[in-house]
Amino acid sequence: DILIGDYYMPVDAIAPGPNALLPEEISPLLRLLQPGDIFFTNSEKYFSSRMIPGKWKHAVIYLGSRDQVLELCRRRPEWVPLLQDHHRSGAEHLILDSSNKGVAIREITELSNLGAVSLLLGITAFRINRDEDDVMAFLSYAMGQLGKPYDYDLLLDDSRAIYCSELVYHGLNRIGIELSFTETI
Repeated sequence: DILIGDYYMPVDAIAPGPNALLPEEISPLLRLLQPGDIFFTNSEKYFSSRMIPGKWKHAVIYLGSRDQVLELCRRRPEWVPLLQDHHRSGAEHLILDSSNKGVAIREITELSNLGAVSLLLGITAFRINRDEDDVMAFLSYAMGQLGKPYDYDLLLDDSRAIYCSELVYHGLNRIGIELSFTETI
């Protein structure tokens, strides 16, 4: 078990809080998302839930449903080996993010324990207001970061390791969307 300040996190006793979102509650949102959309989450019972300031604790890039990913692979055949093994049942929604396992492609149910006991409290999503080529350039940058370790030092100017919002920040910067260091993304 872990005690951080006055916040106690039992390792083996994960149970959903009364406000946790269930997979069926976010399904309508998933039908609206497009590859390259960015979303932020707020979860409970994670170390980051207490240690990262602000409401939105994790940044995620949406890759898509099976059909959306197949379309991405038609546009970028070099991504086929990276994406092909992630769709087993056909119902998966793939995301790209940086977590404690580094930059990786995951199924959305792995986010905030959504597939087991949900710890997800909130989600908000944004679409890049640019043409398709810019969205693909954003995704290309992010996909190029696969395998990099998580940046526990939270250094925005060191690309050897990447934290979640850093992945989004640099991807947006690549397509001319600049955010200052003081803005929250």
